[in-house]
Amino acid sequence: AEMEFTAALTANPDMATAFFELGQVYERMGKPGAAAAAYREVAQLNPHVGNVSTRLGEMALRDGKLDLAISYFKKALEWDSEQFMIHFHLANAYQKRGNLVEAADACQQVIKLFPVLFDARYNFGIVLFRQGRFADAEKELEATLNLNPRFTNTHYQLAVVQNKLGKKPDARKHLEEYLKNAPEGEFVADAKKLLASL
Repeated sequence: AEMEFTAALTANPDMATAFFELGQVYERMGKPGAAAAAYREVAQLNPHVGNVSTRLGEMALRDGKLDLAISYFKKALEWDSEQFMIHFHLANAYQKRGNLVEAADACQQVIKLFPVLFDARYNFGIVLFRQGRFADAEKELEATLNLNPRFTNTHYQLAVVQNKLGKKPDARKHLEEYLKNAPEGEFVADAKKLLASL
């Protein structure tokens, strides 16, 4: 990697940019620890380069280091509060940590900034469901299907919500749609069990 760093530094004498490029090289080489170390150098030198806080947050989130990921995403938002993907990653980190109020707030921010991102609406629906806000969850999951009718997991999640709301015929319809379109999907066993109970 010394050769890569020398090449990066020669191409760009700005140390922060060179370290950022080195981090990218390490990532391509499959060395996430070395990449993170290079990115932390960037953060010390110039946190604006390559939105390095977001990159560090993504790596921490992938590694399950939720508190660290959240701190990096918050730092990234200090520099660019209008970047919807930072809010999206922050919502995922909060949701995984079980901070549902914060996750809902971050999801709403994503939807405000980029209303057609169906993943954000789907995640918001899941968060609302976990909060026991079933009618609101149903609305968001229906909006998800309107944006992307082929996102089959939505049919399953919507069926679960509608079952909670006592809308058994609607739940049945979505379970059948899920099983038809995702016969090997991650929720197949649960979908079959729920369908049998309706």
